Amino acid sequence: SDLPKPMAPVNAKPFLEYVLKFCSDFSIRKIILSVGYRAADIQKYFGNGFLGMEIQYYVEEKPLGPFQLKELPPEADKFNVPP
Repeated sequence: SDLPKPMAPVNAKPFLEYVLKFCSDFSIRKIILSVGYRAADIQKYFGNGFLGMEIQYYVEEKPLGPFQLKELPPEADKFNVPP
């Protein structure tokens, strides 16, 4: 398939939509998604916000594989974790 993995359909919705819904259920209000392959598809579907969460995107120009971020995006140090 030509879809990025996070957009794989599960019951007619992208897998990532379930993950974001789960985050929203725990009052997470800001999230940074690391995207690579077909990043524009993910950005187009979710935009800059979803279910009351602000979404920012960190686009990997060269795929490094899962859990292989070279560095955290600069915005990552501005997060406050609720108690």
